[in-house]
Amino acid sequence: TQRYPYTLTGLIFCGTCGERLCGKSAHGQKRKYPFYEHSRIAKAQGTLAKQIYACQPHRFPGETVETRTWAAIENLLNNRDLAAELIQQAASERSGMAENHEE
Repeated sequence: TQRYPYTLTGLIFCGTCGERLCGKSAHGQKRKYPFYEHSRIAKAQGTLAKQIYACQPHRFPGETVETRTWAAIENLLNNRDLAAELIQQAASERSGMAENHEE
């Protein structure tokens, strides 16, 4: 069987607590369901009979999260005004770094 590529593991965070989210899967009757959940909390509570999550939801469907994330990235990359602003900001920071090295 092919493994699901959790491309956003460690790159996305919970909007409530800021915890890194990692990819996991659950087994349904017909297929595996990929999702992202709180990595540290899931590991710490893995052996407990009843797990307590401060954030709700504590799990996010992988396909939904990835589709929305890649759509947002595509929108950012296609935004000319944002691209110009980022280039200007990078040039400004680079100029400042060059000045610091000359001192």
